[in-house]
Amino acid sequence: MAAKTASFITEIPLIATSEDSRVLAARLEAGRQLYNAVLSEGKTKLELIRNSELYQQAKAINKVNKKERSVAFQKAREFYRFSDYDLQAFANKTAIASVWIKSHLDANTIQKIATRAFFAVERMMFGKAKKVRFKQKGQFASLEGKTNKQGIRWTGNGVEWSGLKLQAIINNDPVTLHGLNSKVKYVRLVRRILNQKTYWFAQLVCEGKPYQKPKNIIGNGTVGIDLGVSTVAIVGDEETIWTSFAVELTSKQKKIRKLQRKMDRQRRVNNPENFNPNGTVKKGSKRWNNSNQYKKTAAKKREIERKQAAHRKSSHGKLVNLTLELGKNIKKV
Repeated sequence: MAAKTASFITEIPLIATSEDSRVLAARLEAGRQLYNAVLSEGKTKLELIRNSELYQQAKAINKVNKKERSVAFQKAREFYRFSDYDLQAFANKTAIASVWIKSHLDANTIQKIATRAFFAVERMMFGKAKKVRFKQKGQFASLEGKTNKQGIRWTGNGVEWSGLKLQAIINNDPVTLHGLNSKVKYVRLVRRILNQKTYWFAQLVCEGKPYQKPKNIIGNGTVGIDLGVSTVAIVGDEETIWTSFAVELTSKQKKIRKLQRKMDRQRRVNNPENFNPNGTVKKGSKRWNNSNQYKKTAAKKREIERKQAAHRKSSHGKLVNLTLELGKNIKKV
């Protein structure tokens, strides 16, 4: 196994023509279908493992005997061929059986999609997630390679992938330049919809540590943090900070709730047959008809939620920098 090294991500926007976007969208759709197929196979294998006698015997072992218990669970996994390597083999067979998927995805990308599905099922197996989510059309928004030598790769001024060449928009930002001057491990292509327009980005997973801006000084003191429901108190050796979490987001949340109520009214008008006389949704399978006005409202809500998430991330980043200025030895009160 290769030694693990520190990594950071440098995101760079790409120039994509309408034809480029069409090709990339088709490849994302092929990736989505393959991901769902591998996810289904992983769920089936996990169910077989949990219903097996080997698994029940492993569960019966006292938790004090961690090593023995771990070996027993591993035997159950090996018996039903549940591993990253086995799901990669399944993904390769599935891709070979589908000419359409094979024509859109290279071997490295296929293997990374299988690994992504494996980790999703593994989280459910270890109790870190209650279920896995299959990707609906349009929800699969990224694809990545394994190395920067084959498949999706960075060539110095853009991304190349199976005959596709996407020029990058490179500025003189020191954060971007630091990433470009670092070794690129692999590249991830990301699709984002901003204001109902599609944009493409390259995320370079680089080796090393991220760029540190000169203004973000890291102190050497000890910092105590007391987290509340909506506030946080940060106590350093010489300074104390008390602040609320992202107060600016309150107005956005009100707009989201207003749009949610509007969407509910539109859905009820368009699908009266799916609701009971008392207003509750009928049980069983249903077919929903969404009007163009409903889709516009949903798109508006998604855009506000995207801006809210970006604002929240930025606000948390500023709070982290303020905390690190007081000291790097963090203790929770």
